[in-house]
Amino acid sequence: MQTRAARAPRAALAPRVPLPARAARAARAARAALAALALSGCGGQGGDAGLGGASAGGGTEVSGGAGAAGAGAGAGAGAGDGAGASASAFEPYRALDVQALFFSACAGCHTGGNFIGGINLDDFEASTLNVPSSAGLPLIAPGDHLNSYLWRKLDGTHLDVGGNGIRMPSGAPLSDAEIGRVGAYIDALGR
Repeated sequence: MQTRAARAPRAALAPRVPLPARAARAARAARAALAALALSGCGGQGGDAGLGGASAGGGTEVSGGAGAAGAGAGAGAGAGDGAGASASAFEPYRALDVQALFFSACAGCHTGGNFIGGINLDDFEASTLNVPSSAGLPLIAPGDHLNSYLWRKLDGTHLDVGGNGIRMPSGAPLSDAEIGRVGAYIDALGR
């Protein structure tokens, strides 16, 4: 039996943290891991820049993923329409990587029961693939990132296709590498 002096004082024990705060912390950690992934794969470095088992949002394991496969971040231009970096210049994310990105970048507005604008990214594939947007384009058009309204919102070119509102995520936009890899993921859905 431990004596009173041997026990850790109550203040030294980790306090109970409400679930929303833990989820927000997990989202920030996932965003940081994805940013590190994007940075380590840029500039022609190539190679495996996986997330190495980082956990995001309730234990969903996100691992693997490849670097930008020799393409510099932001390389190339869209298909002549002023859209951002060419998605073909980036190694595509996997579905788990995209889900982790959305959990971290879109938390609070489009996840966890908050679906502002009717956009639910808790299970992005089920709620976005071939689902029409307010602009008439599908949220995600498999095989065609330039005709995917969700990608246009991330890239900031949604107004060019009849969309409205502001670029997403509000506050801090995704990096060119993150947007490019989401676009490459969408394009790979058509293969």
